[in-house]
Amino acid sequence: VRNCQGQKLILGPGFYPNIHDMIYNFKDTISSISFGSLLKTSGPEWGTVPLIVECYEHAEFSGRNITVLRDVPHTGALGLHDSISSVRIIKGPDFPPQGAEVTFFEHVDFEGSKLTIRMDAKDHKKEIPNFHYLPQQFNDVVSSIKIEGWSTSAEFTEMVFEDEFIGNRMRPEWRWEDPEGGGHWAEEEKWHFDLFGYIILKQAIPVEDVQRMVELANRWHTLPDSELAPPLRSYRNPIDHPTLPRSIVNAHYGDDVFQRLALNCEIMRCVLALTGNCPKLLAVSLTQNTKESDDVGFHGGFTGGWRNPANDYQVADNKVFATFLNAAVSLVDVPIGSGFVCVPGSHKSHFSKPPDVNIYSNSPFVVNVTPKAGDVVLFTETLCHGARRWTLETPRLTVFVRYSTSYASWSPEVQPIEEYRDKLSNDVCELIQVAGFQHRKQIVNKLLTEMGTDLE
Repeated sequence: VRNCQGQKLILGPGFYPNIHDMIYNFKDTISSISFGSLLKTSGPEWGTVPLIVECYEHAEFSGRNITVLRDVPHTGALGLHDSISSVRIIKGPDFPPQGAEVTFFEHVDFEGSKLTIRMDAKDHKKEIPNFHYLPQQFNDVVSSIKIEGWSTSAEFTEMVFEDEFIGNRMRPEWRWEDPEGGGHWAEEEKWHFDLFGYIILKQAIPVEDVQRMVELANRWHTLPDSELAPPLRSYRNPIDHPTLPRSIVNAHYGDDVFQRLALNCEIMRCVLALTGNCPKLLAVSLTQNTKESDDVGFHGGFTGGWRNPANDYQVADNKVFATFLNAAVSLVDVPIGSGFVCVPGSHKSHFSKPPDVNIYSNSPFVVNVTPKAGDVVLFTETLCHGARRWTLETPRLTVFVRYSTSYASWSPEVQPIEEYRDKLSNDVCELIQVAGFQHRKQIVNKLLTEMGTDLE
């Protein structure tokens, strides 16, 4: 396409030995080139590429599109000023191990409201098919884009740069190979979970799945129980309990996105490790807290004596074991002072907490965990926890996915609802089933294989 039209590839100053070696989706034929002072960059002068950002004019990755590798202070220079409706973010060849992020700004020169999307080492790509459905309402407003995660140019020398390539091909040992779902219960995670009773799995949920769950939450929570499609129902009917946070149970029967959530690899790699590869899915509940909702006082916590096998916590032989787990999946950004709180370490305490320690007490006795949309707070139900009152005009939306061991269960009676069994996948049906501690479920073997973990 002539006259600088069609698909665009934005490159900052630097040396790019082979664009196909860097997984750019760009054709061999280049018909026109434009040089402009607006294409200022903040990255190093050697042309490293931590992220590849594909921006599309319309939803579902359609219409005009541009590929952005560097900071863009004004998208108008690229023909998409206030016209970006969907994006696809892919790891670049220089993706840093500590992760990187791209921020979309409402105004030029990185000003105004912003939407930040982070990529961690576990992520392969992230897609947002429609900005309109995000809580931030960022459809057709993006005016500038910034990519964070650069190494500074001072870290590079001519000798190091030459060492990265064989002719015009990048050496394999320098290329980032994404594990695409592999994982393990890292020593640091194990230490943190044992010390505090919870861990945060940052950005564990794909952006498009968060978007879908927000859409469903906004729809379902406007309906009375009588209009919810069975077996969806409120845990407590809001007519009888108008100030309780409303929790819609059996969400995994209502849409496939909640089944994907129950089998999410990042959550399940931890659940499998904590249950000795013997998990059972107990519940998937979509919960809404508003400014009018009651707070939730402390509950749970161990105070000594015999442990309940259905809510047990043990550590031995360099392994952490828990029979009752809760994955709180946040669909919105939680501000400081609201939402989930806990008494860290109370899952293995032998004494009752003092009566004056409550959900509004301060650190170190009480910790207020404030996840971002897409983060997961995974905790043992033996942890003393609660929730502070919500303070924002828009509701807090959380999906609580509860798991137990398949043989020592808090709710052994929970089985697939026969009348609605056809709404569930075979994998989810099996995950719900009770099984002996010596039995390995097929879905567990499938997950371990996907994670690249030895099945023995």
